[in-house]
Amino acid sequence: MSCKCAKYEADEGRYYCEVSGSQCMYMFPDSKRCAEEFEEGPDTNEEDGD
Repeated sequence: MSCKCAKYEADEGRYYCEVSGSQCMYMFPDSKRCAEEFEEGPDTNEEDGD
């Protein structure tokens, strides 16, 4: 489990997401899970469709 966009805020004891600008939705950030559930972040598969 890891996230390329989450940064830990020691004063608050929470992770913050650089993509949403808000608190991370997960206790332990996971960028692949976030991409699957919310379609956001660097692990999102963006394909050019015809």
